[in-house]
Amino acid sequence: MNCAILKVHPRTIIRYRQVVRQAPEIYGKWHDIALLKLETPIRDVPLGQLSSCSRRLKVGDVVQLAGEGGTTTGPNNKRLTASAIPSHLQCVNMKVVAVSTFLQTRGHIFLTEAPNKDICYADAGGAAMYNGMIYGVISFFGADYACQQSTVIMDVCEYLGWIKQKTGLE
Repeated sequence: MNCAILKVHPRTIIRYRQVVRQAPEIYGKWHDIALLKLETPIRDVPLGQLSSCSRRLKVGDVVQLAGEGGTTTGPNNKRLTASAIPSHLQCVNMKVVAVSTFLQTRGHIFLTEAPNKDICYADAGGAAMYNGMIYGVISFFGADYACQQSTVIMDVCEYLGWIKQKTGLE
């Protein structure tokens, strides 16, 4: 049985464990996106608004990322794989440094950076928000050392047609 865990922030909220109704809808072999259909609809979790993508992100725009990854590093900024999870959701503003990029192993992405800021393990899957709407999903980052490489964000706008077709959203 596959499960999805929802509503984990703030930490005082009870986690809902939802059964995934059918196999995830996956966009191709190498794209970092999947859609899940839950057994029971969730009504008390506010849904993030997907962008219509009529206004695309451009270099210099600032997106907000959030996650529950660690906030400390080891010597020489080495990532810690077993650091404590912070008690509060961590948020960071990052500047878009590249748009409309295609990686063979990940799909359509854009890149973000901020001085001395990074994402961490456990942040993947979080939203990249701009003007209150979801424009991307955190995909991955430089493996060994924090703040050395751009954060890779899966570009939701490149998949919007597929999302609408699979979900029936308009």
